[in-house]
Amino acid sequence: MSEIKGGEPRVTQSYVISLQTKNKLVVIDGSIEKYETDNVLAMHWDRCNSVVLSWILNSISEELFSGQVFSQLAKTVWDELKETYDIIDGSITFNLYQSVNTVSQNGSPIFDYYHKLNALWKQFDALVKLPSCTCTVNVEFKKT
Repeated sequence: MSEIKGGEPRVTQSYVISLQTKNKLVVIDGSIEKYETDNVLAMHWDRCNSVVLSWILNSISEELFSGQVFSQLAKTVWDELKETYDIIDGSITFNLYQSVNTVSQNGSPIFDYYHKLNALWKQFDALVKLPSCTCTVNVEFKKT
């Protein structure tokens, strides 16, 4: 995994995918807490927490590492890094919008152009959430 850099939500998405494939997303999303009553399950939870924590610590820059190296919980480190560096502000959205509007084929094969444009649109869709309809017209429209 690449180093965490500010304003790069795609990094967060790649972490989530990686954690899902290893069945470890539950460590950082808080859906499974450490079992205090069962020592065997508590040991398994500790091991999973340590694995995820080491993955995170091994993928961040030295400056970030020094501030997190003594942390005990992967979820705490994840939440702090996400709060600090997974920020989507207007400039990121604007730059992505500009990239979508200015992408051109420039003599490259059509499939390269298509994949570049498609990747930009997927990033844009992931960043910009459109408001959903709350009226009943939406339901009636889907029926027809």
